Amino acid sequence: MTTAFLPQPVIQFPEQAAFNPPISTQALEVTSEMGEIIQALDSTVTFRPRHWQAGDALLDLVNETREVGWDGGDAAPVREETIAQVWALLSALPSQVPMPEVSAEPDGDVALDWIKDRERQVSISVRHNGELNFAGMFGGGRKVHGSDVFSGKMPPMVLSAIEQVLG
Repeated sequence: MTTAFLPQPVIQFPEQAAFNPPISTQALEVTSEMGEIIQALDSTVTFRPRHWQAGDALLDLVNETREVGWDGGDAAPVREETIAQVWALLSALPSQVPMPEVSAEPDGDVALDWIKDRERQVSISVRHNGELNFAGMFGGGRKVHGSDVFSGKMPPMVLSAIEQVLG
């Protein structure tokens, strides 16, 4: 299943509390209300880690690109390994960096785009093996492009390109 790699919150819901069942009617009511509150909080952006917003977009992307030819042509499906790499990369972003726009590429890679305006933007193409290909425009004709490998930590050159666009 494509969602197996996404972390789940470590919260015990009332229906999971079989080993410590509530012993009074009031305790049952409180347990039920707590479960509803926790479920409501878990669905809000502020309670969940910020990169889960992009995780929702990734799940949509996986569903939309599951088959060969998802683009009406001969586009390759996005691989689970690619989604796992993207998830890890998003998790490694510094907190001051906003989440990017997420899209699929016809070769099965995933694109992450930070766009400030027409002249200030950066795009990173993430491959299943952690290879990152990126290109950025910073205004005034300044540009950068290159390749690096994501191995659990944001490559400095890639992070610098993102920060230049956002700065």
